[in-house]
Amino acid sequence: FVPEWRPTWLSVFCRYECWESFATDHLHGSFELHVSGHLSRERNLRDGAPDEKMLGDPQEIDRLTNSKPGFICETTKGEFEVELHGDVAPKSVDRLLTMVRAKYFDQHIAFFRVNQWITQFGADHHGRNPDPYAMLRKPAAQDRNPCGPGKSPEDVRKRKECWWRRGTFAWIGGTQMIIVRKANPQMGTNERDAAAGTVIRGMEEVIDRLDNSYGNAVDSGGKGPDQVRIMQEGNEHIRREFPKTDFILRCYERGRR
Repeated sequence: FVPEWRPTWLSVFCRYECWESFATDHLHGSFELHVSGHLSRERNLRDGAPDEKMLGDPQEIDRLTNSKPGFICETTKGEFEVELHGDVAPKSVDRLLTMVRAKYFDQHIAFFRVNQWITQFGADHHGRNPDPYAMLRKPAAQDRNPCGPGKSPEDVRKRKECWWRRGTFAWIGGTQMIIVRKANPQMGTNERDAAAGTVIRGMEEVIDRLDNSYGNAVDSGGKGPDQVRIMQEGNEHIRREFPKTDFILRCYERGRR
């Protein structure tokens, strides 16, 4: 599997929608974001626009509820549940909770990339005026790898021993996320790889059953669901050309259904 994953597994994540610092660290090259499109008419999301007050303090949530924060997502294959690790990745957890509270996922988010290692999702229709999710598209600080946050040989060695396992849920920049379906020693070993959470329910029932019959634009030479077209055109082309593609239908915080 090495040719498939070196260096493409992270470079493709940053191909279109990651922050410049993330892309620079992983690709050692320039970063350019190309986004165009028109306002989607699927539903009016203005009321769901995120607000600065939505940012949560994961440690405070832990203290008040005596439990870790998390959320549940309903999909076309059923529900999965994510437990968040505010002590490990507080910035990522803040971002994910903000997205959940803003009902970002309720606009129907496609699992546009599904392969044996990961599923990637989070792309939505850009170009809205006003953009109800403009705050989520701004550059944001990312967590450092808790196993080794620096460039020293010792930190590099520690990170190589701390790769992501099956069920890892990670925010990788912008509005993009991945869930690890099968562990790979190359995933989770960079400076800004901090796992936001773990899928604690629904891996076998949902994540393992996500449709991948069309391939995807990243792994299949441009064929299949494509995050660029989602950003440009919305979900219409997915439903028309790749009708078996699975979607997140909505997400909500645990205990707040």
